Amino acid sequence: MKPAGEAPATGGRWVWVDLRLAPLAAAVWTISLVAPSFSPGQLGGLALAASCLALAVRRGTGAATAVLLVVLAGVAVTSGAAAVRGTVRESSPLRSLAEAKATVSLVLRVDAQFHELTAGRRVVADATVLGVDGPPNRRFDAPVLLFAPADGWRVLAPGQRARVRAGLSLPDRPDDRVAVVAARGPPELVGGPGGVQAAADGLRAGLAASAARALDPGPAGLLPGLVVGDTTAMTRSSRRTSSGRGSPT
Repeated sequence: MKPAGEAPATGGRWVWVDLRLAPLAAAVWTISLVAPSFSPGQLGGLALAASCLALAVRRGTGAATAVLLVVLAGVAVTSGAAAVRGTVRESSPLRSLAEAKATVSLVLRVDAQFHELTAGRRVVADATVLGVDGPPNRRFDAPVLLFAPADGWRVLAPGQRARVRAGLSLPDRPDDRVAVVAARGPPELVGGPGGVQAAADGLRAGLAASAARALDPGPAGLLPGLVVGDTTAMTRSSRRTSSGRGSPT
């Protein structure tokens, strides 16, 4: 009979498949996926309950007890960390402005490459709001989803900072973002990317230039999108294909 936990023989030899961490991985991934749908208080209660249960069973013996303790520890740590992130998100000064759907002048940092929407007229990217202008000036670090006109924004590299007047709203789906930011006009640059971001942007530009020299327009735009997420040179049909929304016609 094949020993438990072993895979079928390959080339006349048994290959051991170690599944001891599978329950822990499943617990951590599950908590991470559902955490945005729960309040910080609920997540904190889950962390406390998992910790108390772990203390209650820690004196047991056997493999099952060990696995249960590891899973409970993973649940406690993951839900506790999610509770902290949720508390920071809910207590952000930007959150109340988003709930009121306010329009404000703010300073933000672009955190990712822009992706085009609506036939290239608008773009979207992850960003971080660093402050809101106006009395009193507020400074913070709030992750947001940025929607903006393509003109003026498309060329901004990750790490660049800009001032803009924008409308705020709450995210449609629960996640770690504090708000959704809709830029009302072009950006006013207030700082360039750091050294690491500048180097990364140079590598992206170099890859795009090399692809353009060596490949036809379609593949040349697709390659940077697949490798570094730069979709600015992708044709519309390639963009639909890569996102699964359709196939080239």
